[in-house]
Amino acid sequence: MLNSFVAAGYRLEEAYVVDEGKRIDLPLEAFDGQPMSASLRELQEQYQQVLSS
Repeated sequence: MLNSFVAAGYRLEEAYVVDEGKRIDLPLEAFDGQPMSASLRELQEQYQQVLSS
């Protein structure tokens, strides 16, 4: 979602996730406006290879 905003020309000032009351700051440089689906698919495949080893 944040990559979509960046791709549309918006500038992020901060990005974070709150999980169980804890705030986790995300690096802004990770959101460059490029689609993440291919990267996530590759990561998923690597993860599955590790689990099946």
